[in-house]
Amino acid sequence: MSNLNRIRRAGRVMSGLCSAIIVVLPLGLALIWANLETLGPAMVGQAVPDLRFGNHGAGTLILGFAISMIPVLVLIYGLIQLRRLFGLYGQGRIFSSLHALYLRRFALASILSVFAQIVSSSLISVVLTFHNPPGARHLTVSVTSDHLGTVFLGSVLLVIAWIMVEGSKIAEDNAQIV
Repeated sequence: MSNLNRIRRAGRVMSGLCSAIIVVLPLGLALIWANLETLGPAMVGQAVPDLRFGNHGAGTLILGFAISMIPVLVLIYGLIQLRRLFGLYGQGRIFSSLHALYLRRFALASILSVFAQIVSSSLISVVLTFHNPPGARHLTVSVTSDHLGTVFLGSVLLVIAWIMVEGSKIAEDNAQIV
């Protein structure tokens, strides 16, 4: 099997994985919020002090789900861009400015999803402790090493996309030389 055929196959597989993740992310999040009393302690119990499970109404759960969907939607946008990139590889198209565009959009979405996640988590801490008695309500803000790592990797991908744009310009110039 030639390298191009392997790239095509890998592109199709990765495109399919992106599609699966796009579907699973919101469904998984909905499952967590629908079962917050059981799954919640493992998911957010340590991140939000004085969080009481079992006393959240449907409105609180829906609001929490909606807020937590914000970073997920940003990430889904990025995954759609990544799926498009791998779709090009699946077609055997290896190098163009379109590849760089999709990679750049994915990188930006990855970085933006981190900031959306920090804000979202902070808002969720307020929503989940809002009905606590005074003095037991919390606003938590946390930045983790995962956040920093994602921002770093997104930045690396932005630089690679920038280099790919320049490389595709050179390739287009060379293709016009007879």
